[in-house]
Amino acid sequence: MSNHPAKSSIIGAYAIAIAEALEDRGLSAAEIFRSCGVTLPATTDPMLRIDNQTIAKLYSAAVDATGDPCFGLQAGEMMRPANLHAMGFALLASISIRDFAQRLSSLYRIVSRNAEIRTEERNNVFFLITSVAAGASVCHETHDAYTSLIFNLLRAISGNRFRSRKLELIRPAPPGLEHVFREYFQCDVEFNRPELVFAIDLEIVDKRLPGASEELAQSHDRTVMEYLQRIDSGDIVSRVRAIVSSELSSGTLNKDRVADRLHVSTRGLQLKLTARNTSFQEILDETRRTQALAFMSRSSVSVTEAAFSLGFSEVSNFTRAFKRWTGMSPSEYRRSLGLER
Repeated sequence: MSNHPAKSSIIGAYAIAIAEALEDRGLSAAEIFRSCGVTLPATTDPMLRIDNQTIAKLYSAAVDATGDPCFGLQAGEMMRPANLHAMGFALLASISIRDFAQRLSSLYRIVSRNAEIRTEERNNVFFLITSVAAGASVCHETHDAYTSLIFNLLRAISGNRFRSRKLELIRPAPPGLEHVFREYFQCDVEFNRPELVFAIDLEIVDKRLPGASEELAQSHDRTVMEYLQRIDSGDIVSRVRAIVSSELSSGTLNKDRVADRLHVSTRGLQLKLTARNTSFQEILDETRRTQALAFMSRSSVSVTEAAFSLGFSEVSNFTRAFKRWTGMSPSEYRRSLGLER
């Protein structure tokens, strides 16, 4: 265990889920952890991390002890919201599945830097897509636990009514056990795919969820962002994102302004962001999109207020951007959440 947030690591509380899954099978988690030279964490503090190699060692020992190649699925079930710190509770309070997906994409790095998460829409299907971050080496059981975690969170927020049209997994098919995954996820499952993909009917993505609470979600979001600033204090992308978030409404936000705040040249900033496979414009768009969805999920914020708070000079520009992000105008999005008639 380490308090250093290395790139190829995961929140230490993840190990607690592995231990609980072992105990649920009647096995001694303490003995198995000791055999791997790992101390079972006693806290869900997101600053406590565990490296991928140690996680893989724990899973290998757990699979040997249980004789179950699908053990990762059960470990994922044990990942309760509290294991994910404030992000878990923010996800449970999400307004819609789209809001959940955007929050997962924006905040998941508090749990792990192994994943890069995005969404796409094609032919009336919404895709929640996870790829493995460059340089990360992740065992099959970690893939299984992550997939199980997301699936069970989606079921929890939808009142156990969530169904995926199809699921694509990165891991290869376990010989003779393909049916276990199809029965568990209750849909067609494809293995050995380049990315992990939940394919979801677009018609359910923007429906207001039973436990939706924008105020609660945003409160937990702020807690997560505080921890992320500590974890990513030396991360140029996080530093740019923090400046963009604080100055969106100023009317003076641009690449030169951010470079000046960071005491680097504009070209130097551009090179640093390029090295991280992003750009100032991408960070600006991502930040605006995340905040726009939050604003449009609150009936107390008008479209005009949201537009100017996000730094748009014209409401029409905000409307066009919002439609590009969601496929709907702000008013249509609000109607889909039951906030307007």
